[in-house]
Amino acid sequence: MPYSLVAEGVSFVLPDGTPLLESIDLSLPRGFTALVGPNGSGKSTLLALLAGALRPARGRVLRSGSVALLPQSTAPDRGGVARDLLEARDAPEWLAARVLAEVGLDGLDLDRPAATLSGGETTRLRLARLLLGEPETLLLDEPTNHLDGEARQAVHDLVRSFRGAVLVATHDRALLARADRIAELRSGRLRSFGGGWEGFLEAWRAEREAAARAVRSAEQELEAVRRAAHEAAERQAHRAARGRREAARGGMPKIVAGGLKRAAQVSAGRLKGIHGDRIEAARSALAKARAAAPDDPSVAFDLGATPVPPRKRIVDAEGLNVRLPGGWLWAAPLSFHVVGPERIRLRGANGAGKSTLFALLAGRAPDAGTLRVGAARVALLDQDAAVLGSEGTLAGTLRRLAPTRPEHERRLLLGRFGFVQEAAEKPVAALSGGERIRAGLAALLASEQAPELLLLDEPSNHLDLPGLEAVASALRAYRGALLLVTHDEEFARDVELERELALPPRG
Repeated sequence: MPYSLVAEGVSFVLPDGTPLLESIDLSLPRGFTALVGPNGSGKSTLLALLAGALRPARGRVLRSGSVALLPQSTAPDRGGVARDLLEARDAPEWLAARVLAEVGLDGLDLDRPAATLSGGETTRLRLARLLLGEPETLLLDEPTNHLDGEARQAVHDLVRSFRGAVLVATHDRALLARADRIAELRSGRLRSFGGGWEGFLEAWRAEREAAARAVRSAEQELEAVRRAAHEAAERQAHRAARGRREAARGGMPKIVAGGLKRAAQVSAGRLKGIHGDRIEAARSALAKARAAAPDDPSVAFDLGATPVPPRKRIVDAEGLNVRLPGGWLWAAPLSFHVVGPERIRLRGANGAGKSTLFALLAGRAPDAGTLRVGAARVALLDQDAAVLGSEGTLAGTLRRLAPTRPEHERRLLLGRFGFVQEAAEKPVAALSGGERIRAGLAALLASEQAPELLLLDEPSNHLDLPGLEAVASALRAYRGALLLVTHDEEFARDVELERELALPPRG
C-alpha cells in the first residue's frame, strides 16, 4: 500500500443517532498533514477511528505498519517516577535515550518523581512512549495545548522530523505554518488542501467571502421580490377600488360591473400566485445560500461595558510567595502592580506558578507577602473552564450561575457566544475543548456585575480559527484590567497586550 493509512467511506454516528462523520476518504502520505475544523466537528473522533480505538458505522480503515495515537491531554497520573510514564523498563537504554532526545528531554532523570514534572514534560514523555514503539504513523490530538514555548518547539521539531506519516489535529498556528498539507473536517466531510497553511487560509477566506456575498445577494433578491409583490397588490387594490366607485355612481351596467369584478378577482388571484411562487423561490435560494455558508458559530462577544478608571489601583502585590512541601514556590518573592485597564501578558515556563498566581488573585491567601486586589469583581477562566462543572446542560449551568437573570437574557447571552436554540441544551460533559472556552466566557459574563479584572489562562487552546478571531476581537474591546497567559504569539499580538510580567524561577 503506497500510503501508511487509508480510510474508505468511513462514517460514524453518535450514541443518540446523530451522524457525525459521513463517507470520509483519506489517504495519508509521508510527511506532516494538519487536521483542522470547527470545534465539535469530530476531529478527535476521526483520529480515534483511524487508530482503531473506535469502530466506524460504515466504511473501513486500512493500516500499513503500526499506528500510534496521542489523545488530548488528560489529568496525568503523577504517582511513581518518570520511568513509569515512559513505560520503558524493558526498553534498551540507548532507545530510551534516543526518544527522549527526540522530544527535547535528553538528560531527564527517569528516576525523578513524576509529581515534580511539569505539564510540558509529561506531554513529551507521553510522546516519547509512542516513539518507543517505532510506529510508521503518528496521530496527534492537540499535542501543544498547555505547553510553554520550549516544549512547543520540541513538539514542532518532532513533527517536522518524523520519518513516517503524521496527522495532527491542532489550532496551533505556528505548527500549522509548518504543515505540508491541510485536511479540513467540516459538516461531517473531509477536504484536502495543498499549498500548506497559507494556501488553506487563502482558500478559506475566499470561500467565506463568496458565501457571504451569496447570502447578501439572496437576501436582497428576497426583499426585492417581496417589495414587488407588495407594490403589485397595491396597484391591483387601487384598480379594484376605482371600479367599485364607478359602479357605485351608476355609470356602468350591472352585467358589465359584475364582469369587471370577476375579472379583477381572477387577476388578483393570478398575481398573488405568481408573486407567491417568486417569493417562495427567493426564500429557497436564500436557504440554500445560508446552508452553503460555513457553519462556524456566530460569536458576538461584548466586553465593552467594562470601563476601569485609568488610575484605579487594581492589584498591589509585595513580596508574594507560596510554601510548597519542598520549600518556596518562587526563588525570589514576587512584587508587581496593576493600575487601571492595563493589558498584561503573564510569562513563565510550565510549572512556574502561573495558575497559582491566578488563584492568589482570585482569593487564595499567600503564605508570604501582602496582596491587595482593588477590583470590584475578579473573573477567572482556567484552562479547563472549571466554572462550568461537568453536570447538566449548558442552559442549566447558566441558570445555576446566574439565577437572578431572566431566562430570555441567559438565552440571549448564550446565543452571543454561538450556542443558539438546541445548542444551548447540549450537555456540558459533551462540549469540545473550544466550546468549553466559549461557554466559560459566557459564564464569566453571566453575572450582573462586569469583571474589572479578567484572568485568562491559555484561552486560545482548542479554539478554531473563527473562535480565535472572535475571542481576540472581544478582548481588544475589553476595558478592564487583563492578565493573560498564552504561548500563542499571534494571539498575543491580536489581543494587543501592553506589557509583560515574568514570574521568578522556581525555588
